[in-house]
Amino acid sequence: MGAQMISIIIPVYNVEKYLKECLDSILNQTYQDFEVICIDDGSMDKSLEILEEYAKKDSRFSILKQNHKGAGSARNKGIETAQGKYIQFLDSDDYFEPDMLEKLLNTAEKYQADLTVCSARKVDRKGNITESGNPIWPLNLDKVPLNKPFHPEEFPDDIFSLFCVVPWNKLYLKELITKNNLKFQNIPSSNDVGFSHIARVCAKRIVVIEKELINYRHKREGSIAEKRSNIDIISAAVFVKEFLKEQNLYEKYKNSYIKAFINHIRSGIACCNRDECIEFAKALKLKMPEEYKLFRGAFSKCYVTANYLKRFIGNKKVILWGASVFIRQILENENEKNPNILGFVDKNKSLQGKYCGRYKIYPPESINELKPDGVILTVLSNNEDIYKSMQKEFAELYPDVKLLPNILNETVVCDKIFRDNDDNEIKKYISEKENLGFEFIYSKSPEINVLERLNGKYEEYSEMSNQDRLFLSTLVTRFKPQRLLELGVSRGGSSIIMLNAIKDLEHSHLYSIDYFDEHYKIKGKKTGFGVDDFPELKKKWTLKTGGMALNFLDELSDGKNFDFCFIDTVHSVPGEILDFLQVLPFLAENAVVVFHDTNSQLGAMYNRERIKLFSNNILMSAICGKKLIPAYYPYISRYGNCFNNIGAVKLERVNIYSIFNLLALPWTYLPSCEDLTKLKNFYSLYYNDYYIKYFEDVIFIQKFINLENRCYTDD
Repeated sequence: MGAQMISIIIPVYNVEKYLKECLDSILNQTYQDFEVICIDDGSMDKSLEILEEYAKKDSRFSILKQNHKGAGSARNKGIETAQGKYIQFLDSDDYFEPDMLEKLLNTAEKYQADLTVCSARKVDRKGNITESGNPIWPLNLDKVPLNKPFHPEEFPDDIFSLFCVVPWNKLYLKELITKNNLKFQNIPSSNDVGFSHIARVCAKRIVVIEKELINYRHKREGSIAEKRSNIDIISAAVFVKEFLKEQNLYEKYKNSYIKAFINHIRSGIACCNRDECIEFAKALKLKMPEEYKLFRGAFSKCYVTANYLKRFIGNKKVILWGASVFIRQILENENEKNPNILGFVDKNKSLQGKYCGRYKIYPPESINELKPDGVILTVLSNNEDIYKSMQKEFAELYPDVKLLPNILNETVVCDKIFRDNDDNEIKKYISEKENLGFEFIYSKSPEINVLERLNGKYEEYSEMSNQDRLFLSTLVTRFKPQRLLELGVSRGGSSIIMLNAIKDLEHSHLYSIDYFDEHYKIKGKKTGFGVDDFPELKKKWTLKTGGMALNFLDELSDGKNFDFCFIDTVHSVPGEILDFLQVLPFLAENAVVVFHDTNSQLGAMYNRERIKLFSNNILMSAICGKKLIPAYYPYISRYGNCFNNIGAVKLERVNIYSIFNLLALPWTYLPSCEDLTKLKNFYSLYYNDYYIKYFEDVIFIQKFINLENRCYTDD
């Protein structure tokens, strides 16, 4: 063997279908001074037989055996026996261009590089090219220097994101590995993440070439990449951090480290459902409490669903930039093609002309021909850097096309879903709140009762007063909402009022939710039974019962926000506060929210139990926006002269802190433990960590004071 000999290390596990193609592509290399160390990782198919066949024919092949321990352990075993000046790790289901070794070796020798990196293309199980020329994988072409050596310290904020972590597109100087005692982690998956990151900060000279020399078999059945463990990503993050700390390099590369592992976490949770994301977040918080908040940007993916995308697009005609795996998974949950999506653009030439979901993929130059209202970035990994690059590109090439806000940016997500306020905005609100004011609403036809006009039996359907019904009807008539949401149906009286008000509005529809399947007082009567007497109104009505609002909101919203919301549920704390926090992420920015029984606590003069019915009163007061008040006072009720018992808010911006802070009031009942768990998990998707911790602490305190643990009941 020559002095420049390369040791090729290949872990092998159940790849009989692809192994010969892999080994033949090594034998056909233009550079022949190499050894091939194959580590059989306990294969149960004919992989070992194939290896033995090649070892008999060619003395450069050697076989090591071990019980199934994973690719990381197998590569470490290969390192121990490697004799070459350089080490190349290859995967046994891939195959390689004939000049791969020659190109990498010549580059390494020319520049005296410790680490030499090449590009790759993706192929399917049959070897057909599915992705080539990708500008962000496996090389970040916007940032990585090509064909010239560089030191990692030249890129302190980006070194971990210049090229991907896979070990198989890199030629390592063996001394780099042995001198720094580099080892692959002995974990089922992501064992290459730590090794790759540590190797690049240990290298003195790195060289990257753009040539695609490796054919990476993407999404092969049974591959490690198909079985990545989310928790292993966390182990890799801890592994890299500990090394950087030991070498006093953490502060130098901290920004790059955070950025890189945000993307690793994104990959780890890419195929997770919401519950799995929550469990992953818990594990991350437990193992890395200091970095947890820094990694929070990784979870913006959790908020971007098919419905969220639909709401974000609205009525604009848009193009989606990047036919990524991330967006493909989202579009799989589309119920139908969105006519406002004109298609995709992607720089990957192998994808152009194909389809992503229901939408055709075009080259970027088609943007001017398609003439969209805007373009939305739909690439998850490195989306922050890509978006900055796109801003420059659009200014130069597409000056007349609007680049819409980055939907994966945490700030955009929070602004769109949470409507939270920073300190400056809160101060601004405090200084301007006097200008928000309120407006008296004069009900139309005050002498006529809405339900009497319909049927003459309003007391059978609703506990609302005549004035309350007229106020609700007037609001609907005035604002002409298209998507109305109702929480708390009871007999269906308020449903009938709103349905009657929208019966002539072509595109309006009422969506109602009630916790109970049956009326909470009248046994044997199903929730909303009163609406059955008005069949002509039911075509504009959808009713969901038997659970909290969070169980139905995503389905009912169908990607569109509600512009009108009526809440009439449990009036004692925490009732309607919890309900409002559920619906808030699904409300339009200027939605009208109506609360009934806003002064029920004043009925305590006749019934002391009613003193606790004030949750909707304080909730309405805490919400920022113009208050809409009935223009009558006093009115006659069962309690005699009384204050207005209904009101509304036209949302401006919602101060999340003020709403969550209401939960610190004494609770007069506890939802069930199951419901509290569901609420916490749901809120975790839409509100930041501070509020979730606050919610957990409030629950603990409320339980501590020994309240009865029971489900919602009417108070």
